[in-house]
Amino acid sequence: MNFKIYKKLSSKQKLIFLPILFLFISILIAYFLIIPSIAGIKEIRTSILNQKIELKNNIDQSSNLNKLNEELKNIKPRLEQLDQIFINKNRELEFITTLESIADKHSLEQ
Repeated sequence: MNFKIYKKLSSKQKLIFLPILFLFISILIAYFLIIPSIAGIKEIRTSILNQKIELKNNIDQSSNLNKLNEELKNIKPRLEQLDQIFINKNRELEFITTLESIADKHSLEQ
């Protein structure tokens, strides 16, 4: 590299030129390297946070589904017992006619 311009400068001008050159190079590095890198890091951070929230929601849904399955297993025998006590399956017609006869006895209308 040939620094003819630099050699022609006085010592006072050299003292001013070097910091200005250093500042200019620093600004160029910041503008073309650091700022785009920071923007990329922010995008990646946002993406990671969104994935983390989505994963947490999926885990919560899965645990809720497991709890519901367990509760259903506990309730199923009781439901069958309730069906046997209240209205026996395939005997709905008999139940309805019994209700109608009770309503007739007591003069009730629907």
